[in-house]
Amino acid sequence: MTDSHQSPGRTVEVCLRTDVQGVVAARQSAVLDRVRRLKHRDRIDGMRVRRWGKCVLHPGDVPPGAVDDRAEVVEDIVDAVEGTDLSLSPAFRRSEDTGGRPLLYLPVVGLLVREGDRIVGVYPVSEGDERFTVDDALSAIEDGADPANVERESSVEMPPPLA
Repeated sequence: MTDSHQSPGRTVEVCLRTDVQGVVAARQSAVLDRVRRLKHRDRIDGMRVRRWGKCVLHPGDVPPGAVDDRAEVVEDIVDAVEGTDLSLSPAFRRSEDTGGRPLLYLPVVGLLVREGDRIVGVYPVSEGDERFTVDDALSAIEDGADPANVERESSVEMPPPLA
């Protein structure tokens, strides 16, 4: 028998910078191994690996109609932390290209936690002086804790309860 009101599954998206070698590549492999173990132990329902380069145009400056999976995931991340106390800095660094267009430099490893289609966790981030790393997220999941760090007030008005 299945429950038609099951909660949405928890999926971890690992975002890895391309063109890395040595210690950095080993670090990425270690993160992937941990996520695979979480999936194997049923701590998460799914995983996805996405690749990104060293930097992308800031999501607000991608030309209309342009399709770039890397920019899309970065836009998801920027949107998820917007309106929260979280900051992508210093892991995601803003700069400009030679033409003055805003760039966003990306970390070597990023991690998103999704409940269904909704992003509930973004790593690495900071809040004030405190930093939250990819390791923090994975350790929380391994320990059975909730890695959600994106808190938003719902913009959807709920109807009043039935009398």
